[in-house]
Formats: sequence, C-alpha cells, structure tokens
Amino acid sequence: MGYDQSDDHTLKTDYWDTETSGQNQGAGNVVNEPGLTGLTTAQFQSGLPAGFDANVWGENAKINGGVPYLIANPPAR
Repeated sequence: MGYDQSDDHTLKTDYWDTETSGQNQGAGNVVNEPGLTGLTTAQFQSGLPAGFDANVWGENAKINGGVPYLIANPPAR
C-alpha cells in the first residue's frame, strides 16, 4: 500500500498492478483517491493505460512480460 505525499493529495493517472502487489487500494492515507487506478496484470498487458505517453512508455509482449516499461530505461531481456 502506498502513501500519497503530494501537497494537494491529488495524484493523476497513477496505476499499480493489483495482482502482483496484492493491494486493492493504492494510497493508504487517502481512501479511493481519484487518479489512482488498480489494474490486473492482464489489463496492463492489453495496452498502455490512459495518460501513458507512447513516446515515453513502451509495451511489447516479448519485453517485461508485456507490462509497460520506460523506453529510456528498458528492462533486461
């Protein structure tokens, strides 16, 4: 479970994997905070989430298990 330390407690287009983390709530100190969205692994693998810039984030079934990764810092294959 995360903790929102933003000044206005409003995160935007933030995602986490509910299956690999075992967490259904994204910020422990702000329940159901808008802008935090839990996705399953399959949802992450099905396409870039809303707000992810395709010039910054990559997604390829053969890289990182099909989960989005930063193009500037790709995971080892």
